[in-house]
Amino acid sequence: MHRLNLTIDEELYEQARVFSFIEKKSISQMIRESLHEYLSKNSKIKEQSKLILEADDEK
Repeated sequence: MHRLNLTIDEELYEQARVFSFIEKKSISQMIRESLHEYLSKNSKIKEQSKLILEADDEK
């Protein structure tokens, strides 16, 4: 797993903090789930990213 620094505005942080409390999940977990969902949505870009990652593995 990789560590990532993220800067967000105060209002977004407060919303995330409240959702985190209600959902009984960490903000990090919510961000991981949201990012996974976002990356899974666009099949064209998903295919392109798969090709890039495969090409990078071959190096």
